[in-house]
Amino acid sequence: MTQQDLTPQMAQENYDLLSPIEHSVLQFLSVLKEPIHRTTLAKHLKDAGILGDDGRSMSILALTQIIDRMVDLKLVATEGQPANQFYCVASIAAHATRSAIAAGRFQQIASVIQKELPFSCNYVHSVPKRFASFARCLRDLRIAVFSHDSQQVTKLLQICREKFQDELRLSRPFVTLCAAPFDAEWFRELPSAIQADALEEIVLYRLENFESVADILPMLHELRHHPDESHAVRFRKQLVTILIFQGHLEEAQEILHADESVQDVLSLRGWIHFLRGENQQAVRMFELLMGIVKNKAYQRNIILGELSGIFLLLSLLKSGDPVHHAQCADFLLAVHKNTETPFLPILRSLKAVLLARQSMVADALFLLDARVTSEWGR
Repeated sequence: MTQQDLTPQMAQENYDLLSPIEHSVLQFLSVLKEPIHRTTLAKHLKDAGILGDDGRSMSILALTQIIDRMVDLKLVATEGQPANQFYCVASIAAHATRSAIAAGRFQQIASVIQKELPFSCNYVHSVPKRFASFARCLRDLRIAVFSHDSQQVTKLLQICREKFQDELRLSRPFVTLCAAPFDAEWFRELPSAIQADALEEIVLYRLENFESVADILPMLHELRHHPDESHAVRFRKQLVTILIFQGHLEEAQEILHADESVQDVLSLRGWIHFLRGENQQAVRMFELLMGIVKNKAYQRNIILGELSGIFLLLSLLKSGDPVHHAQCADFLLAVHKNTETPFLPILRSLKAVLLARQSMVADALFLLDARVTSEWGR
């Protein structure tokens, strides 16, 4: 069996075979989330208060024996790493980190890692001017999530959007941090702000990949009635999004018509209208949305970054009205300003339809070429 074949359940069974000292070492590696040498690890383990059975710093020989055992159990991997580096495998990382929290050593481990292997560097007037890597940003984001630090999560997500736009397009941080695998009991303990951010990303990822949402749907039904309305409106939006995607239009509409606010309610209503063949009403929802939401960036986020927004663009395209086509084209030209959208292939296809309708067939075909990634100005 290879490390890739190891399921989280099998990994936990192997984890239970480890000694307390071995648990501590693997917990450190699970928070570190990057390859490391034995000599470097030995130093950082001492700083984190993780010592050998004799109460002293672990020797390289003792640490080597621990690492070799964890490699044999497929909990640590060395493949593809230079100079004898190794790292904690993904299938056990979440469980090991939660175990570190339960043991009361997580914060000390995180503190040592962030001090000795920092994410940000080159400070000017206490403001970081350079960041080490996207991987370390995700590591610090993961630490913030496990620390229940909502403010730090928000701060790091903003840094990702500003400094690592290309990487963020290919990576879904919360899918990796909170849903691989999804542990409902642990997730319920997170602060509501983190839950809301995470569920937005997880729901969209699951739906666009046609994955099951059976494990999160009951939770969303509960969170719909969250006492903090600022979070409840976001949870209701995700619940309605799933219901519409699954074809439960009546149930979705009941929530939208209930005496409860729902985030982006107009775009969701427009989506339902479009699916029912009520195109004029769908276009009307778009017009109302544009009249209420004046911020251009937020308009782009809804139209280009949400499933409901895609269907509003389809309603404009379907109407046959040149004015509506022009509005659709304006949003498609702005795709480069919304680098986080997961719908680039769909949006590219919509623009190709507009080009074809303008008798620009060659340009339309060129845009549909899979190799084209940034031809929005054509």
